[in-house]
Amino acid sequence: MALLTPLSLAQAQQIGKQLGLELIGLEPIARGVNSNFKLSLAGGAAAFMRVCEEASVRDAQEQSRLLHHLARRGLPIVAPLSRLDGDEAPIEHEGKPVVVFPFCEGRVCRQAAVREHHLTQLGRVLGSMHLAGQDFVMAAPDRFTPVLLRQRLEALRRAAPSTEICETVERLEPLLHESESSWVQRTDTVVHGDLFRDNVLWRADASLGAVIDFDCAAPGAPVYDVMVCMLAWCFGDHLERPLAGALLRGYQAVRPLDAEELHDCFDQARLACLRFLLTRIESYELSRAEEIVFKDFRRFGARLRALEAIGASQFVDWLNLS
Repeated sequence: MALLTPLSLAQAQQIGKQLGLELIGLEPIARGVNSNFKLSLAGGAAAFMRVCEEASVRDAQEQSRLLHHLARRGLPIVAPLSRLDGDEAPIEHEGKPVVVFPFCEGRVCRQAAVREHHLTQLGRVLGSMHLAGQDFVMAAPDRFTPVLLRQRLEALRRAAPSTEICETVERLEPLLHESESSWVQRTDTVVHGDLFRDNVLWRADASLGAVIDFDCAAPGAPVYDVMVCMLAWCFGDHLERPLAGALLRGYQAVRPLDAEELHDCFDQARLACLRFLLTRIESYELSRAEEIVFKDFRRFGARLRALEAIGASQFVDWLNLS
């Protein structure tokens, strides 16, 4: 299978030596927009290797610091392996940072199998993560502010890949303008930014095993992270209120949302929809990489319509937080 950045077993073995690993096998994993591999190690153990396609070396190093910080605070986080020479800079392959993690066993929960107990646990972990991130200084900028989403929208307009996408971009224009007008930057903590079902691993007993994939982590507003999570986990054919309520109850038990955050829920949820509509068009509609697992931007169009059907004035009541 083609990969964004090919990696041979011999190349992986050279990387592994710098981490004290003896590799005997390499298996590509078609997942997300990075080049990912499962590593077989001597003795029967395994590891996970990622060649970061978008993150800079500095970004990868900062993400590593964050993961170690959260793991020390007791969060269910898998921190990356450290180099034997003590150098904190990531190893590079073809000019791209490489990060290696201990392999974390667990399963991804299918949407049809998501239940309230999953969301309650996830809400508690997300709240704990936001508390733990308050004293972590992270320089990585938020890549999904309304201003930067505007730049993405304009680039898609110029690319004009299809009539459907052009029409979608035009429909997003006034909504993005509203988001720009009302948006106030908050950097209360470090947010995950991409807490979808495939970024959470569950144990056989249905307890939460690990939160993974912090590529989008940045200083930001906690309520934005909560809304991304709600949209990702609580939408099958429609927004499911019991699931959303379970997520928010779990979160509130650890870190209660203040009045301003409650007021911002609808705007932050809409901003999240705009972000994933645009980025999924970029990553999946415009990409020619055959190995990327396709994610349909239309699914976030459906989420956006569901939000608008509830309405800003009723959204907090709908979340069962009043």
